Amino acid sequence: MFDVAALLPKELPPLDGVLSLDAFAGRVITIDWNAGPIVEWPSGTGPEAQTMLPHRSATGENGRYLSVFVPVRATRGLLWLLLDSGNLRGTLIAHSAIKDGLLPLGGSGRALLKIGSGPGMELPYTPEALDIDGALGTDYLKRGPVSLDLRRDALR
Repeated sequence: MFDVAALLPKELPPLDGVLSLDAFAGRVITIDWNAGPIVEWPSGTGPEAQTMLPHRSATGENGRYLSVFVPVRATRGLLWLLLDSGNLRGTLIAHSAIKDGLLPLGGSGRALLKIGSGPGMELPYTPEALDIDGALGTDYLKRGPVSLDLRRDALR
């Protein structure tokens, strides 16, 4: 388990707010929304390997920010959706992906998404004008633990 508060001076008030993934760059972590804490692992070969998600990392124009994009199997190739724990709106799908028919979308506002090597998962989605393929928010993270090997892009 990674205790961010232990890194801060004792005279500061309790930590409450947003912590971005770049705080965990170079580490193997599991995000378990329902359990609460982020768990840090010494390697990627223990129990966390069962929930390891392949991903690509992006660091922005100046390399200061770490964003993780996960592969979603599309009708043609892959889409790369941002993994965004701060996105309370749910799963966002770019208008371009919808227009091009790249995902099986139901008329009920639900999409069947095949994330990483996992089986299909039905999630509610919102069409959005995005410069990226889409974003997976808290509705995805609440479904179970997700492990990331942030030591490198994990495209296995």
